[in-house]
Amino acid sequence: MRNAPSVMYPVGRCAFHGQLLLVLAVVVAAALWSWLGSGVDKRLWLATLTVALFWLAWALRAWWRAPMGQLHWDALASGLQSTEAGVWFWLDNAGLAPQPVLGMEQALDLQQVVLLRLRSAGLVPRWVWVQQHSDPARWLDLRRALMRASA
Repeated sequence: MRNAPSVMYPVGRCAFHGQLLLVLAVVVAAALWSWLGSGVDKRLWLATLTVALFWLAWALRAWWRAPMGQLHWDALASGLQSTEAGVWFWLDNAGLAPQPVLGMEQALDLQQVVLLRLRSAGLVPRWVWVQQHSDPARWLDLRRALMRASA
């Protein structure tokens, strides 16, 4: 795709991600509840419950602290690692300078929600969810840019 337009797209906490965590928590709770009635050793059940609660706390904390900012595709900028035009930038809501994204992988694409892994120089990879309802008017532009980046 040669003509992916420049686009800035908002990124923040994803409702789908939160709902997915809620469904997983309900499934785990139901499994633990049914396991308790099966005559399992109480110590093993309590240990499993403790692990499940720690996982839930960690998952909710990760969801709450999800990266917030904007993903920017500049179609006219020169590529950092190639001769082709186009560069992705991450603009943090903290007001820091835009960071070039050196690599981007689509981990999950559900058409209206996309999970991306962004790599920047010297930083831990950042996982972000982009969702259509954040900016429906620019969603197709973002999708075209993502297809351009993965080509």
